[in-house]
Amino acid sequence: MTAPSERPPKCISTQEQVPEQLHAYLQFLCWRYEWRNGRWTKVPMNPRNGKAASVDDAATWADLENTLQRAVELDCDGVGFVFTHTDPFCGIDLDHCLDSQTGEITEQAAEIVALLDSYTEISPSGTGLHIIVRGKPTCDRQRAQGVEVYGWGHYLTITGRSYGGAS
Repeated sequence: MTAPSERPPKCISTQEQVPEQLHAYLQFLCWRYEWRNGRWTKVPMNPRNGKAASVDDAATWADLENTLQRAVELDCDGVGFVFTHTDPFCGIDLDHCLDSQTGEITEQAAEIVALLDSYTEISPSGTGLHIIVRGKPTCDRQRAQGVEVYGWGHYLTITGRSYGGAS
């Protein structure tokens, strides 16, 4: 299958849109859309040199300010935050829980967002939510019933498109 002629929109945030609790960490990377296996995927890019980044290699990440600047210079589509063993955060990815036209949220996602009461934003697709919370799961990645929890060795895109009022 060939790539559609229209790429998804860019999702580059501003420093003010990124949760302040993350600003001090040198765990940001850029990402670019690539068409792979019949769908758009978000490939991590090193903000320092524009080459591939790895969630396992801190030398391929940078601070927020420089990552935001380099994302524009390198014509990347967005920025992301890498979760590690040493930071106090984990990320929750809720896919296909939001109607991008109406903003209607699934009951399960609404319950999770209310329970966690933490920074929540709309994913690049406009149909999912990302939540960043303080805490660590017992493993790097857990998946169940459309919910993914990332403790370390993964990154979440940061769109800055806040959902709800929690921060």
